[in-house]
Amino acid sequence: MVLVAQLVRALGCGPSGCRFKSGRAPQNYKKRVQVPYTSRMKCFQIKVSGFVQGVFFRHSAKNEAEKLGLVGYAKNLPSHLQEGSGGLDDGSVEIVVCGDKIKIEEFVKWCHHGPALAQVDSVEIKEIAQQKFSDFRIL
Repeated sequence: MVLVAQLVRALGCGPSGCRFKSGRAPQNYKKRVQVPYTSRMKCFQIKVSGFVQGVFFRHSAKNEAEKLGLVGYAKNLPSHLQEGSGGLDDGSVEIVVCGDKIKIEEFVKWCHHGPALAQVDSVEIKEIAQQKFSDFRIL
């Protein structure tokens, strides 16, 4: 508890909030999160297919990742004609996520259902080389 009090004092925080030179927190203050890189740190590329675009999947993935302390990004993959299918692919979402392996496992479980409006057909996962991110972004 003493350590927390020292940190609060060092940041210039008190009962009325925290002090910054400009008088208020920088716009990206909340995003300045440094995840410590350890031997448990892993990075995975996840492809979520199904009805996952236009249903706030990326935004919900960002919220879930931040809640779990994970960093990386989520982006829509373009819809395209699939050979032999005669129709349009509905598009998928690619997610690159880095952090503690146990937290990533929780995130992958979430990816299998996603937000309420999503209909997830498949989730493909592969481990990739470690990458450094300071936050989770929507691309």
